[in-house]
Amino acid sequence: MTPPLISVIVPARNAMPYLPEALASIRNQAAPRLSPTRA
Repeated sequence: MTPPLISVIVPARNAMPYLPEALASIRNQAAPRLSPTRA
């Protein structure tokens, strides 16, 4: 059985200095199928 895809919405207004760290944090989560989405 394929694990479900988990979408993560990242509000990014004026967040450029923090965005790389936030996306790295999402990628390092234990869930195998995360899909970060910038809003």
